[in-house]
This record gives sequence, C-alpha cells and structure tokens, in this order.
Amino acid sequence: MKIRVVVSMVIFMTGQQFFTQLFSAESIELYNKNRDYDFISNLVKRYPAWFPEAYLLEDLDSPITTINWPDKDGGAPWVNTYEQKIFTYIKDSKPVGFIRMFNLISPSEADEKYAPKIAGAHDAVTSNITTLQQIAIAPEYQRQGIGKKLLAHVISETKKSNKRYIILNTMSDHTISRIFFEKLGFTKTYDVKSEDSVWGDYCWYALHIDQTK
Repeated sequence: MKIRVVVSMVIFMTGQQFFTQLFSAESIELYNKNRDYDFISNLVKRYPAWFPEAYLLEDLDSPITTINWPDKDGGAPWVNTYEQKIFTYIKDSKPVGFIRMFNLISPSEADEKYAPKIAGAHDAVTSNITTLQQIAIAPEYQRQGIGKKLLAHVISETKKSNKRYIILNTMSDHTISRIFFEKLGFTKTYDVKSEDSVWGDYCWYALHIDQTK
C-alpha cells in the first residue's frame, strides 16, 4: 500500500511539473502581428517614449521602415530607411517584452560623419553598426532578466550579420535606463544638448561586439 501511494505521488508531481513547464515555457520569437501588435501597442501607450506613439507603431509589419527625423530649425526632415527586426519574449504563453533593432540602408554623409563618434570607434561606419531602437518589458515581468536575454539575442543576431557595434540613445535624465545599459556593457560615447535637438538632452551609448562573450 505504501509503495502504491509513493508511486501515485511521484506520478502526480511529475505531471504537475510537466504542466508547469508547459505553460511557463520561455522563448524569443520573431514579431508576429496577430500575437504581438496589441501587446506592443498597449505597452507603448502605457509607457510613452520620447518618440511619438505613431513612430513607435508604424511599419511594425514591414522588414523595411522609413523615418522622417524632424529638423531642429524647421527645415526639411532627415530621412532614413532601415531594415528592421523585432523580437518578442514569450512567457506564460503570451508576449511580455520586445526589442527592435535597425540596420541603416540609406546612410547620408552626416550619418557616416557621426558614426565613429557615436560608436566610439574610429573604424565605425554605418554598414557595421546596428541600432537598438526600442526595448520594453511589461511591468509585472520586469527584474526577471528578460531585458538581458533580449539584448543577448540581438547581440547574436548582430554577430551573424557581421556588424561590429550596437548603438542606442536615451534621454540624459533617464537614469534607470542608463544604469541598465551600462550594466550590460554599453559605454556612453556622445552627448547631444537640447539646443541641437528637438527632443532635449540625450546621449548615445555603444557596445563593441568583439568585446562581448
């Protein structure tokens, strides 16, 4: 009788663990509109970034996106075309975070001029740089290492495409964001002051891929 009880408990616990693992499985998936758009849209609205909401949400479904960056003095916008990839972190059978990366495919003279300064490397050119454009995690899933895993995935993707640098920018007063990126190995490379920007003071960070494990 005791043996039967023990076996029954083992079977029960094994089944319980199976279902726990089944419903808490974690993965990083390429963006899927049906699964991810509403999640990303609601997250952006809940935590609006310093870019307009329309910018964050437009062209999510396209591998190519064109952005008209506004001119500080009201002149013609600075137009860039990017190849983009969006990855979603899946946990508990639903999206809980995402990361968006850009590769510039229509560089201007100004892009090439500032590339070494922004990347913090004299050999940096737009063709060997990936831009981390957005990363966001649902509040109830923060502080679980998801952001770090998403970034590791982007680093892996960047290496596959033979890029050497990942760059990003964040507002100068966003202390939490800056600390997060610095802990992940990013170094501040360039400050932009409000008199030169339509968005206020912000700063660029860079990660040198060949220095990552």
